[in-house]
Amino acid sequence: MRKKILLIDNDQQLNRINEKVLLRSGIVSQLHITSNCREAIDYLRSREEKGYPLPDVIVFEINLPFMNGFEFIEAFNSLQITGKSRIALVVFTSSSNPRDRQRMLAKGIRHYINKPYLLTNLRDIVNRLSVDEIEMYPNVNTATYRSVSNM
Repeated sequence: MRKKILLIDNDQQLNRINEKVLLRSGIVSQLHITSNCREAIDYLRSREEKGYPLPDVIVFEINLPFMNGFEFIEAFNSLQITGKSRIALVVFTSSSNPRDRQRMLAKGIRHYINKPYLLTNLRDIVNRLSVDEIEMYPNVNTATYRSVSNM
């Protein structure tokens, strides 16, 4: 099942590579990229205000300027947006610090990917999310999630 993905990373070169790879992979219906977490929070608020669909998956780096990944989780959790609980949060990081992984787990993050291997790991996560959606929302018409809309 194709997903709407928000990618948050300040590595512009890696963003260009991930954009091409993800869009060609067939797992992405829409991709939006921001270079920091503040932009991402503003983007999510704007989507809610305009009534546009939210992303299915948010992929973010821990080590970012202005607001790091830990602060992003706190800001995300405090957002008052409909459907937030359906958004999967995925850490995609250059951090090799095992304490970062433990802190993310303590904050409820289930998906943690070390750079640079986004596509392989994200494909597995998206496949698991699709199965979880069918189990969690058996009466939802999944065809509506495949349509391309305003993102």
